[in-house]
Order: sequence, then structure tokens, then C-alpha cells
Amino acid sequence: LPTLTERERAWLAAWNATTRQVQGSTWHGLIEAQAATTPDRLAVVSGDTRLSYRELDARAHAIAARLQGSGVKRGDIVGLFVERSADMLAAMFAIAKAGAAYLPLDPGFPPDRLAYIVEDAGAAVIVTDAALEATARVFAVPLITLESATGVGATVPPVQLEADELAYVIYTSGS
Repeated sequence: LPTLTERERAWLAAWNATTRQVQGSTWHGLIEAQAATTPDRLAVVSGDTRLSYRELDARAHAIAARLQGSGVKRGDIVGLFVERSADMLAAMFAIAKAGAAYLPLDPGFPPDRLAYIVEDAGAAVIVTDAALEATARVFAVPLITLESATGVGATVPPVQLEADELAYVIYTSGS
């Protein structure tokens, strides 16, 4: 038996109507648009780190410029070997800005497993941070540290991505 009246069901349906059409947009394009619309609004909270949309976009822009400067192009796969942090989110955003797909690499995994994933996925480069750089040397691809991605006003040519392009590549324990 129904527990709600017709009026209550209509109210609930209207309240839950939260879908919105984003066709033609990429997830990183939506963040860029938000940064342009509300640059000072809080975008990320990670531990003690707080970033506005302007700061997140600027950080991602610098990382994307470094990626493109190292030869990363549309369709490449970029390994992401960092601890969870605001910089991890900025790096994911940057990899998309550069037109590539990110490959999450858990620093807690055994080095042999990580090396296999990097090789099997065909990663073009690994993004890491200074704390993990020595460990990341096990990978047979170039490394880019987050600390090396600096610079205000770095140029990032826009990359037009299609909806069916890779955003990320995930290896699970069964893959």
C-alpha cells in the first residue's frame, strides 16, 4: 500500500529532480566554467588545505602546461603516483586539461605490481611528488614531480575532447 499521498509523491519527485544536461561538456570543462563563474568559491578541502576554484584551476593549469611541455598529448595515459591530497585532485584535473587519461597508482601497492600496470597500460609519463620520487624510479617512463610544475601564466593550448575518449584507466585486483 502506498505510504505517501499523491501530493507528497509529486513534491518528492520535484525535490529529487536534480539531473541536468551536460552533453557536450567534459568534467574538467565544467570545473573550468565554475572557476570562471565563481573563482573565489571553495572548491577543495583536504586536511588543512583549502583551495578556491581559481587556485585549483591555476594549480591544474601549471601541471597541464608541464605535461604538455613534456610531450603529453590527447589520448595519452598518464600515471598518477601520489598520496590522496588536494594536489592529487589538481593533477587529475591537469591530466584531463592536457587531453590525457589518468592511471591511478596506489603508493601502497608492491613495486612489481605498479611497474606491471604502468607498462601494460602504456603510460607515457608518471606524475608524482618529491616524497615519492625515489620510489617512482622503478617505472620505466619519465617522471614529472608536482613540485616542478610551477609558473603563473603558463600556456596550455585547449584540447578538444570527445565524450567517448578515455578519462581514466583503472586496474583492479581482478584485472
